[in-house]
Amino acid sequence: MNLKLKISVAFAFLLCMPLLAKELKYPVSDISPALKEHAHTVYRLYKQTVEINSLNSVSVHTTVAITVLNENGYANAKFEEFYDPLFKISGIEGKLYDASGAKVKSFGSSDIVDMSAIDGFSLYSEYRVKIINPEYKTYPFTVEYSWDNTLKQSLFLPSMEMDLENCSYEKAELELIIPTDCEIKYKEYNVPTGTLKTFVRDKKNVYNWSMNNVPARIYEPMSDYTKPKYPLINISSIDFQVDDSKGTTKSWKDIGMWATKLNENRDHLSQETINKLKDLTANCKTDYEKAKTVYEYMQKKTRYVNLSIGIGGWQTLPATDVEKYSYGDCKALSNFSKALLAAVGIKSFYTLVRADENAPAIDSNFPSSQLITS
Repeated sequence: MNLKLKISVAFAFLLCMPLLAKELKYPVSDISPALKEHAHTVYRLYKQTVEINSLNSVSVHTTVAITVLNENGYANAKFEEFYDPLFKISGIEGKLYDASGAKVKSFGSSDIVDMSAIDGFSLYSEYRVKIINPEYKTYPFTVEYSWDNTLKQSLFLPSMEMDLENCSYEKAELELIIPTDCEIKYKEYNVPTGTLKTFVRDKKNVYNWSMNNVPARIYEPMSDYTKPKYPLINISSIDFQVDDSKGTTKSWKDIGMWATKLNENRDHLSQETINKLKDLTANCKTDYEKAKTVYEYMQKKTRYVNLSIGIGGWQTLPATDVEKYSYGDCKALSNFSKALLAAVGIKSFYTLVRADENAPAIDSNFPSSQLITS
């Protein structure tokens, strides 16, 4: 090799060194054509590790890598995680990669927006949200986020839910780690046989679900929402604790008893209100007329306002507070109505109801937190 050729080879090698030194991760060229079909987003990785330390202490570590193929999937590139005193968040890290897999930037604390998640009908809430907007529109690109959650409760545990439309999943993994004396149950929907592996690690029981190459599903207008049409794994602790309140999910009756105990002695009214209701219903001839009169009184007196503090997401405001301030959320107004009916001799029942336009049916064979909004 002559001197001129040696110099040319050396110069070419020096030009390539910056490329070789770059961190190449999640190149779009590695995505199989099948995962791109009907997809604007590909989850290259969705891994969640859930460790139950005790009934009121659960640690969750999550890592996601999301490739956005076009502008229709841009919303999926944003990091958005809600938190409150019972569900804390920490250790947020993020990176952005271009189509080749070269790192474009890392996200730091200055990129995280921490704001109240209070809505238009909440008077006060401890619910907050942390957001990262990558503000990058050169498609395709990939974002990678990792973070930790600390839960001061064990009623609501994370699930593996591949419900997003036009999103495929290259690799998804859910790992549950529990003490040997902890009892859990799980329910699988549309999950291939053999997905779950169980073993013991560091004297703890481990449940590991891992799925690869889940294709995207498309939106089907007027489709049936009563059963999930996507892979879903729900997990539940048999015994649970929310803040200082303990319960069990052994049966629906047990869950109902927990909710009842949580709200007992919160349906009292002042004697003044009781007397007023008796006067209002004095000429009513049937219980139906009494109930109608009571409901109309409640409608005129109160308005819907959410007030969520601590365990307030599940525990109702006392009826005396609604009586005094004339507002309350769903639970508070229901409890207030129950107290009003009782004042005129009509027995009613405080009931947990799941209601939504597209709410899936309750799985009656899996007693769990399905009926309770977290």
